[in-house]
Amino acid sequence: YNTASPEILDKTRRIQEVCQRHDVPLPAAAMQFPLGHPLVSAIIPGAMEPSHIQTNAKWFQHEIPADMWAELKTEGLLREDAPTP
Repeated sequence: YNTASPEILDKTRRIQEVCQRHDVPLPAAAMQFPLGHPLVSAIIPGAMEPSHIQTNAKWFQHEIPADMWAELKTEGLLREDAPTP
């Protein structure tokens, strides 16, 4: 791994802020986002401890409002044509 660039860190911070405004944990958004693509049928989240399995399940089940995905697109943090859950 390399150190993230200032641009990547800024984009991550801005995504986190949008998630917080919608009461969505960033890991929940990250976990659910790829499932919006029609070619993605499954994800495999990592778990090094039993508690991680419970946390992953919680993030997977967290309801994410469509408004959050729309705001990410409006803010230029997601492409307008990006498929979302």
